[in-house]
Amino acid sequence: MAGEAENLWESVAQRLRQLDDTGRREFELRFGRVAKSEDTVAVLVWCFGHFGIHRFYLGHHKFGAALLGLAVLGWWLVAIGRAALGAGVLLLCINGVAVLVDIVGHERLTKKVNLVIKNHVLNEIGRIERHHHDQTGGRA
Repeated sequence: MAGEAENLWESVAQRLRQLDDTGRREFELRFGRVAKSEDTVAVLVWCFGHFGIHRFYLGHHKFGAALLGLAVLGWWLVAIGRAALGAGVLLLCINGVAVLVDIVGHERLTKKVNLVIKNHVLNEIGRIERHHHDQTGGRA
């Protein structure tokens, strides 16, 4: 997985260097609209990490839903008590470990998501440039 991220980073960096001034401005404008903020992720994971809100914000909907499900089911099992109490506590502990991992790694998570977004924006700009080139027959 790390190798894939490094390859993607190299590809994105190379494509960014190839952009002209207009392309760079377009990239910054488009990327700025959809980029994810490390500060926002930090606040979300600290305040609402138990419910997976930070994962929804990052676009990791399945993982966010899993954290939300663990929290809701865990608290429900704790609330009904007795025989279900142990299972509820176990689910909340699993949820807690996942959230702790995200607290420690929220910067890495955000950078990874933003790298994928940069790649997507570059692909979008490339499609627009190719379409423009096709429409104008290669004339500027």
